[in-house]
Amino acid sequence: MTTRSATIRMPSRRQYVRSRNRKRESFSNLNLTTYSIKGFLASFILIVFIGLSIFTTYQINIVAKDIELLEEQYIALQLENKELNKELTKLTSNDHLKKLGKKLGLKEPAKYQLVNLSDR
Repeated sequence: MTTRSATIRMPSRRQYVRSRNRKRESFSNLNLTTYSIKGFLASFILIVFIGLSIFTTYQINIVAKDIELLEEQYIALQLENKELNKELTKLTSNDHLKKLGKKLGLKEPAKYQLVNLSDR
């Protein structure tokens, strides 16, 4: 066996010295106010858009319900109008007027009692 001396090499220790020229690499160096304002504005705009979308959806649903109600009323009024037109034609028909006149004791007018407006 050979005799060798064992040497342990230790890394040299550097002394910590702050360099005044070196920029500090900490959170205080980051411009947190800029990031927080940007984040706040982004979240505010997002909240405004979500709020507007909810509001417009709500308004659209209200208008849709109103339109549906008005369509139902329109259909009901159309049916009522048809019935009233049928009743009007029935009441103003010559046969109905003659029967009504007989019930009331009226007679047909004489020819001298008729006046045409186009003659005047």
